[in-house]
Amino acid sequence: MKHILIIDDERALRMMVRAILEDAGWRVNEAASAEEALDVLDGPDGGGVRVILLDVGLPGMTGHELLPKLRERRPDVPVVMLTAYGTVG
Repeated sequence: MKHILIIDDERALRMMVRAILEDAGWRVNEAASAEEALDVLDGPDGGGVRVILLDVGLPGMTGHELLPKLRERRPDVPVVMLTAYGTVG
């Protein structure tokens, strides 16, 4: 089954993306922070994740800081980084 992890602190965006992906047949896990994302990957659902959508602008640990930790846990999973900003710094 197609299984995706959405990591974004904006609940409305996660809900919108979840609805679209579930309609397309994806199983979706969500995380609002880096810590929640790592908990998902370390938990029973983590092994099934096949794609990660990662917001660059997370509070606390940023998406850039989280990326190496995601790669350590799941080097086989592609990570798509997203941002609502026009530039990434």
